[in-house]
Amino acid sequence: MHPKISVLIPCFNAVAWIEEAIQSALRQNYPNVEVVVVDDGSTDGSSEVIRSFGAAIVSVAQPNSGVCSALNHATRLSTGSLLQVLGADDVLHPDRFSILAGAFQAHPAAEMVASSYRSIGADESRAYSALAFPQASPMLVADPLTINYLPTMALARRDFIQQVGSWNEALSRWVDFEYHARIAAAITRPIPFVDLPLYGYRQHSGPRISSQNKAQTNLEAALRSLEKAQAAIGHRHDAVARRWLHDQTFHLARGYAARNDRKFYDLIASARANSDKAAFKYKAMAVEFVARIAGIKTASRLMEAVLSNTAAKSKPS
Repeated sequence: MHPKISVLIPCFNAVAWIEEAIQSALRQNYPNVEVVVVDDGSTDGSSEVIRSFGAAIVSVAQPNSGVCSALNHATRLSTGSLLQVLGADDVLHPDRFSILAGAFQAHPAAEMVASSYRSIGADESRAYSALAFPQASPMLVADPLTINYLPTMALARRDFIQQVGSWNEALSRWVDFEYHARIAAAITRPIPFVDLPLYGYRQHSGPRISSQNKAQTNLEAALRSLEKAQAAIGHRHDAVARRWLHDQTFHLARGYAARNDRKFYDLIASARANSDKAAFKYKAMAVEFVARIAGIKTASRLMEAVLSNTAAKSKPS
């Protein structure tokens, strides 16, 4: 018996990518897949592409309400016992579900299984889908914070996702980061992890579920997600949790410094406390000192010159 897998696709103005995303879910080498697409008020032609699939998918349009609202709507519409979130700009490798279903069979008590990913460019999805992978046994990962982009890299049991709760519709940036923290707080068993790039993560400059906010816009929205994530894993003070929070905290500290905002002080202090690198700690203290003497703007230039290369380099979620 093959449990039904529901693929949840929130779409907003992704006309360049949405067809490939849906096709990658429909072309799985797994016999029981449901594709649920929620068009979140697109204005670029995405709606027409989605409707062209007809009865092959479950689709609905809603007024623009944000990615979290679209994901919650898709979850309610879905009927599968296993859930996969797929960005409208990303693709799934055709063997993803057959391989991950095998990981569930090997570890039937697992709440979710996960894979690694491959970054792909605008025109690389066909070559990516043609890749052939060797057999790989899942390894057990005890700490979910060590799996990058876990909310999309995971294939999760519906009953576990119900325990984690809905996506927070009050948030608009770094929403997957906050959801990742809640997964880490709720999970009780190690995650079987298949170290194969079974998820194609599209690289482009537009909005997406996993947003690194490189343009340093909407800082307050990102800060709210960071604060929610910190609250979710507030019981943890280990090195992995501190390192996981460090990158995002430092990223925001840079943004607030460039904006000459006093929130910089709290954020750089938090980034310093979460870092496990002595060189970063010393340089962060120096940057704080310069900010108090010569101003935050001067410290911002110093930060970019001497501190960014000393920060942790793990991939933010």
